[in-house]
Amino acid sequence: MFKSKKLNGSSSGAQTLTAGEGISIRANEIHIDDTVVATDTQLTSTTSGLINQSQLASATSSLVTQETLTTATSVLATTTQLNTATAALASLAGTNTFLGQCLFELMAVFKSLLIVYPEADVTQPGDGGGIYLFREMKSLRSFYTTPTWVNVELVHAHFTAGTYYATPQYTKFQYGDASMVKLRGEMQERDDYLNSSETRRLFTLPLGYRPANRHLFVCAGGNGRIAATVLVNHNGDVLYLAQSSVVEHDSVNTLWLDSISFFTN
Repeated sequence: MFKSKKLNGSSSGAQTLTAGEGISIRANEIHIDDTVVATDTQLTSTTSGLINQSQLASATSSLVTQETLTTATSVLATTTQLNTATAALASLAGTNTFLGQCLFELMAVFKSLLIVYPEADVTQPGDGGGIYLFREMKSLRSFYTTPTWVNVELVHAHFTAGTYYATPQYTKFQYGDASMVKLRGEMQERDDYLNSSETRRLFTLPLGYRPANRHLFVCAGGNGRIAATVLVNHNGDVLYLAQSSVVEHDSVNTLWLDSISFFTN
């Protein structure tokens, strides 16, 4: 036995449908075992919101079948494939490493600290190799930074620092890719070390403070009446050339180094 469905217009009492007993349509009425359950007018009103098979086919004509959908999406990437494919792309939150050239056609804005490694620079191409920003700034800073003077290592058996002037020293200034070394100070001899016809070594400059080639300089000596010739060698030796110096009356007992300056490259 099945409980009957109540339709619009049917009696309120529960109806039952017995197996073997039939449903019939008479005139404009639907009968179950001689009981009227609905008229065709009521049935039409009740099903007016439904669509027929033709309308259903038209409404679903733009949809795709499961087979078509599978074919259409077969070329799409999975989540794993997408993560692998985008692993080399820039991250908004993490650290990004760009191994190739990055071209900014418009303005580039950095809202935090920009770190440039020592071997890197920012350049504007042009004649003469262009301008390198950080190299130029480093050179410019050297002009406004107090130089660091280093005391010369004297051979105390032959020399002592001067009495009235600065201790013999050297320093270096940066000019672009080139460096200029400058000396200053007074040297006083011991035991007539400079009063000889032989070449005398005054001291040796360390690496980084040596010229690429030899340079000759004329330095004041004695009481200002001596023109001492001093050679700065590419191995760093600073030599007094007795044979090339002019000595009048007084012996050579003092040298001033302030006239010596040269580029290292």
